[in-house]
Amino acid sequence: MAVGCWIPADDLRMALNRLPGPPLTRTDVTQRMLEMEEEQSTYSHDDLKAGCLAIYEEEKAQGTDIAAIASRLRIHIEDERTRQQEEVNVRYRQLRGEEAAQRRDRLTSGADIGWTRLQGSKVWYCRTNGRLYRLSATPNKRWRLHRVAQLVDDADGPLIGEYVGRREASAAVASVAYQREVPPR
Repeated sequence: MAVGCWIPADDLRMALNRLPGPPLTRTDVTQRMLEMEEEQSTYSHDDLKAGCLAIYEEEKAQGTDIAAIASRLRIHIEDERTRQQEEVNVRYRQLRGEEAAQRRDRLTSGADIGWTRLQGSKVWYCRTNGRLYRLSATPNKRWRLHRVAQLVDDADGPLIGEYVGRREASAAVASVAYQREVPPR
């Protein structure tokens, strides 16, 4: 229960020595805590140490039993880990949104870019060697690849082919994008 909670070893030793059994030394307590951390794969989070010690001191000053303090610290650690994970998730979503906006900007500016969706669009676009391609899903779960002149979801250009997956469509784009176009006679 006290594993990973930053409860001072001497205080934990004193509390444990009030229980029946042989008296424990500081080394007994610290080594057993390390073993339990390894067994449970629960390690102290250094970034939470200050908060845990502040809670510990507050509860100790009020005379709270060490088992109750350990429970409060576990709850505190779980809440902080949840909060930190949510912060990471928010940052990740923001980063993904920024990256998507940058990709859309590159696509609309005419730069070569891999498969990118315009906001609200169900189709994918890419530009390779200055040529624009559109990839759209078909009802039979395949991908239809067109060469298009502009970024409009319903504008069909010459059909290049229908493919099982985006990987196959990308291979087709790679092969046709660098072929010389022969002007019509």
